[in-house]
Amino acid sequence: MAARIKTITPLEGWILERALQGMYIAPAHLRKVNAQVAALVLILLTGARKSAIMRARWRDVDPAEAALAVDPPQKGVNTIVLGAAALAWLDTWRAELQRRHGARAGAPSAFVFPGQPR
Repeated sequence: MAARIKTITPLEGWILERALQGMYIAPAHLRKVNAQVAALVLILLTGARKSAIMRARWRDVDPAEAALAVDPPQKGVNTIVLGAAALAWLDTWRAELQRRHGARAGAPSAFVFPGQPR
């Protein structure tokens, strides 16, 4: 099967740039962001593997400890350190998901980036 290539739009590039600089992104712009781009921002902010980020659930995010617990398939639980920009991005993304899908979107068992291949 051929790999699917996603081209980043100018708006998505602008959002990536602002997110990586820890700058505010207006909700009107977030409405055009899909889960792939939101995940890419977190990958770039943390240096984490794509598979770890795509499997993350909200229950794995610990804002008090600034950490994301990931459970690799053949090892124990690892922790990804979340900087201030990553925590801010997760807060922003959760608010956007709840705006789109209701409170259920931010439930502990829900995926941080829903609808993406795991």
